[in-house]
Amino acid sequence: MILDGEFIEGQFVERPNRFLSLVRIGDREEYAHVPNPGRIEELLLPGATVVLRKEHNPNRKTRYTLIMVYKDGDLVSLDTMLPNSLAAEAIKAGRLKEFEGYRVVRREVQYRNSRFDLLLSKDETFCFLEVKSVTLVKGRTAMFPDAPTLRGTRHIHHLMEAMDEGYEAAILFLIQRHDADKFTTNDDMDPEFASALRQSQKRGVKLCVYNCRMSIKEVEIDQQVDYLGRGG
Repeated sequence: MILDGEFIEGQFVERPNRFLSLVRIGDREEYAHVPNPGRIEELLLPGATVVLRKEHNPNRKTRYTLIMVYKDGDLVSLDTMLPNSLAAEAIKAGRLKEFEGYRVVRREVQYRNSRFDLLLSKDETFCFLEVKSVTLVKGRTAMFPDAPTLRGTRHIHHLMEAMDEGYEAAILFLIQRHDADKFTTNDDMDPEFASALRQSQKRGVKLCVYNCRMSIKEVEIDQQVDYLGRGG
């Protein structure tokens, strides 16, 4: 996926709240929107080099969006909305083997009091797909979540309920970086989410994990990543 926009690099200074960061661009400081509600404390360290997209909407409070950060020389995408588009593009192009033959019917689909990212169909069968953005990596093992997620746990339970009603259901974890070849749940951070995910596997919810190949101008889903099961 080609990323549109005007991009510049800066240095991270601080994060006053979840969706706002202070960055240094040359000899000046600017506020930038952070499109990621996670903690990402291991990534947004003072002095870290970040990639900013310049915004041209005069009604915005910030002139920039912080979309990526360098970690040990590698780029990590922080945009939690990007994986939905990446997944839809890859499925339409037939690049995800788990969803060969499926077509994307609709995005942002309401089911009970959850909203799933994609509705797919194949041979008159419908499949709800929830896409999760992963940025936390420890020793080449990606972990999710990086903060407690009641919403994420609710999504899993509703996927299981959808299966009981005859739908197919799947969860796609997209690691928005390339330095991970394994994936596990972050049980210490959110044991309820981890337990629900394992339960969903037993119930037949499909689980897929991929990493991404990154550059400032382009992001692509790349390699399938092994799921290790119980994490710590």
